[in-house]
Amino acid sequence: MKLWQLRMFGMAPELVREFPERERERETSMMKVHELKSWPEYFGSIEVWRKTCEVRINDRAFKIGDVLALREWIPEFQHYTGRKALVRITHILDDKAPGVMPGYVVLSVVPFFGNIVK
Repeated sequence: MKLWQLRMFGMAPELVREFPERERERETSMMKVHELKSWPEYFGSIEVWRKTCEVRINDRAFKIGDVLALREWIPEFQHYTGRKALVRITHILDDKAPGVMPGYVVLSVVPFFGNIVK
C-alpha cells in the first residue's frame, strides 16, 4: 500500500506489513474472488471503511487472502445500484467460536487495491 492510501483509511504505516514480492505473487495467484450482494445499509459503511467485517452464511469455501467483490443490492427493487467495493479477507471466525451462529462466518476485511484476473 502507498502511504497516501494508509492515511486515507486511517491506518498507521508502521502497523502494515509489506509482503515480499514472492509472497505477494503467491497470495494473488491463489486467491478466489467471491461476488456477493450487499444491502445499502451495510454497503455504505464498508465503502467508507467504518465496517471492517462481514457476517455471511458459510456456503462458500472462504479462505484468508480471498477477495470479496461486494455489489450494492436493493432488495425491495431486486436490482444492483452499480456501486462495488473490493475487500480482502484477513481473518475468518467460524461457527466453532463462541457467539457465531451455526452455519455462519465472520470475515475480517481490509481494502483491496490489487488487480483481479479472471
